[in-house]
Amino acid sequence: MSVYRIRNKNTGEFETDPRPMPNRWKSIFGIDHMLAREGLDAVNAHISTLEPYAHWEFVEYVEPVEPKPTEGEKLERLISQHMEATAKFLPANAPYSAGHRQQILNYRTQLNSIRDQAGFPHKVQWPRIPNLD
Repeated sequence: MSVYRIRNKNTGEFETDPRPMPNRWKSIFGIDHMLAREGLDAVNAHISTLEPYAHWEFVEYVEPVEPKPTEGEKLERLISQHMEATAKFLPANAPYSAGHRQQILNYRTQLNSIRDQAGFPHKVQWPRIPNLD
């Protein structure tokens, strides 16, 4: 089902939210069959002859499509998630030994250097997650 908005041709501003064209609009504007047979341009040409609606035009609304994340963006998100997950091990008062803390620091350094690898973002060497047992 097509979705439309009404735009004020003088200001360029939309006067309605996106929605299917109500049947009452079709009968009010005399466009019952015109939209299907002749298309939106014919409808707008017809409406431009009707006062007080001559400043209106129907615009088909197309839902914006979110672009898919690139491999680099996916990897950046994964690196960020690992950085966030390991942040809790860093405070001096965390219940982990200095050795464990150093392992986490090394891991985080390796995570940050993934971007510098020659194959980034398609082929990278992922660092080993430290064993804190």
